[in-house]
Amino acid sequence: MVVVLSSRTANSSLALSLILKSMRILAAVGLGLTIIVLKSLTPTIWVGFERTLLQFFELLQVVMTHLETVVGRGSPGF
Repeated sequence: MVVVLSSRTANSSLALSLILKSMRILAAVGLGLTIIVLKSLTPTIWVGFERTLLQFFELLQVVMTHLETVVGRGSPGF
């Protein structure tokens, strides 16, 4: 089976090929920018995570201290 392409079909095929190549380039540039942004934000994310954990453990320590005080007094409601 022989397929004959007209010049119009060949031109649109070439145009499609160029569009797909430019889309690949844009996708690669987008991926590169995403990696750079994530790499620059990662320390900020970890600092926020660390602060959240420290606040949680401080709160836990206060609750445990309060719980020991209440249990040590022998509160009738506990």
